[in-house]
Amino acid sequence: MIQNDRHTIIQVLGCLMNKPILLSETDKYLLEPGDFNLQLDKFIFSAIYNLYLNGAERIHVADIDNYLKENSFAKSLIEKENGISFLQDCEKQNQVYADDWS
Repeated sequence: MIQNDRHTIIQVLGCLMNKPILLSETDKYLLEPGDFNLQLDKFIFSAIYNLYLNGAERIHVADIDNYLKENSFAKSLIEKENGISFLQDCEKQNQVYADDWS
């Protein structure tokens, strides 16, 4: 399990939202839900991973929110932990880097 601060988690999740194809580069990046300390982060990572597997080339807050709404526990956790705001921070923080990857 990775022990990181919230800024690092925001960076990692935001990068994966902006460029989920990074998940295919398992020789460089090998992440799994267990690498995240908080249950919210595990749900978000799993949503990003599954959306990527279903063909998403870029993932937005609404995509993750809609995906997680199907799980009542995840939905309540998103609401309780202010997850939408956290996801917006992830997306915004890494928006700058998305242009560099094009």
